[in-house]
Amino acid sequence: MIRRLLRAYPWWWRGHLRLGLIENELVFNPADDKRDSRTIAELRSAGEAVLTLLDERRGSHEERSLAHYFVHAAEFYSGDYSRALLGLRELLSATKDRGQLSLSFRVQACELAGASAMVLGDNEAAASYFTDIPAKLRNARVIEAISYLRS
Repeated sequence: MIRRLLRAYPWWWRGHLRLGLIENELVFNPADDKRDSRTIAELRSAGEAVLTLLDERRGSHEERSLAHYFVHAAEFYSGDYSRALLGLRELLSATKDRGQLSLSFRVQACELAGASAMVLGDNEAAASYFTDIPAKLRNARVIEAISYLRS
């Protein structure tokens, strides 16, 4: 339904944002542990569309931050870990004190940044990102990564 509306009204940036939220859920929590490359591409497209359509007068900082997150998450899931880490590091740093990224997306961004750092061999940075996630919000992957990095 949202895709059909976006074909008719491609300048509807909130629609692209909603589509990005849906695509992110499909990519971050896949039903069968397999991620569809089309879904990853749509996640990136949604983020890029929002960033292109927003200007200084429209959209909140949180919506811009979320669009940046979509682009960097798509980079991670596409295997471009260095670009993903660079973008996620910048995003997490820019939004740390301003509350421009909801807690759930901040947790996801920390998890992806930590995983990117691990893949790139920067275990110290990975541990830092993983431990930035509040203990009660850490999933099994994060807990396992932290214990691996501490051993």
